[in-house]
Amino acid sequence: MDQNEETQANDSNKRSTDGNNAKERAVKRRKKTPRGPGPNVIDGVNVSYTLDTIPKDMVKYFHQRYAYFTKYDQGILMDKEGWFSVTPEAMAKHVAERCSTDVIIDAFCGCGGNAIQFARTCHRVIAIDIDPIKLHCARHNAKIYGVDDRIEFIQGSFYDLAPMLKADVVFLSPPWGGPTYLHEEEYNLKTMMPGNGMEIVRLAQAITPNVVFFAPKNTNPNQLALLAGPGNTCEIECNSIRQALKGLTVYYGDFLPNWDALNDLLEQENSDTQN
Repeated sequence: MDQNEETQANDSNKRSTDGNNAKERAVKRRKKTPRGPGPNVIDGVNVSYTLDTIPKDMVKYFHQRYAYFTKYDQGILMDKEGWFSVTPEAMAKHVAERCSTDVIIDAFCGCGGNAIQFARTCHRVIAIDIDPIKLHCARHNAKIYGVDDRIEFIQGSFYDLAPMLKADVVFLSPPWGGPTYLHEEEYNLKTMMPGNGMEIVRLAQAITPNVVFFAPKNTNPNQLALLAGPGNTCEIECNSIRQALKGLTVYYGDFLPNWDALNDLLEQENSDTQN
């Protein structure tokens, strides 16, 4: 082999080596790119999605996964409905801090977003859901956050269990009927919330006057006020994430409303009226 042939062969080997190295680097980059947890199916229901497998109408929710669970990459499980209904973690933390008590009931716990945060501020949490798959997800997710020992998971209907329950606070985040509520000018608790939202709150108030109700952002405020009862007051809190209104948290009862903040607000309104 003459010198020119040897040089060409070396150049060819170098290009081949460089090409292989480039492919290896590309493979490594792909491996490092997080795509979500692997497939996980329970009784035929997918409870773990990747960016490649999630349905197109849910992609926007997948991009917000760390807002729902900061520990998402550690194996968080959610069924399809859970993606639409889970409370963002920052909001769940805020509500849990306000609801710090001995025993709290999460009447519609879903995949566990609220129950996990309640377990950080309350002595005991009773987490209820009628769906065994959601309850499996909630129990699994609570283990990831290290709080499963403070939560009692019960499969059943809150409507049936309510007469037998005792607690200091009841938290309600019932199904809203799917994301179609966003297209309504006003959300009616009686006719649009499955199970009649007005009756759900009254069931909870039979357990304790201290009830927290998470409702759609376009809920009729008169209905929410009526649930406080004659002569009583409730606090309607607007919950926003990144300046986008996500929902309303309504506080009823003896100690849950932030009376100091409400009094300051009333004084400010009176001052503005007089001026």
